[in-house]
Amino acid sequence: MDDRAYDRAWHVQEALTEQGKHRSAGAVDHVDAATAELQGLTLLHRDHDFECIASVTGQALQWYGPEQGK
Repeated sequence: MDDRAYDRAWHVQEALTEQGKHRSAGAVDHVDAATAELQGLTLLHRDHDFECIASVTGQALQWYGPEQGK
């Protein structure tokens, strides 16, 4: 794991805290998202918490599977 991912995850969590959204995504979600962002990869996900993270990072996301409740 690239140490930059941990730093980026921390900074994104700080930004979400400032926006009052700090309780949405967990630490593992943040590190996964940061790793994808730093590698320039689209994050394939099935968890709305990643959309919250991407509202700060602007990174590419792709939902897979049916929406929850469908």
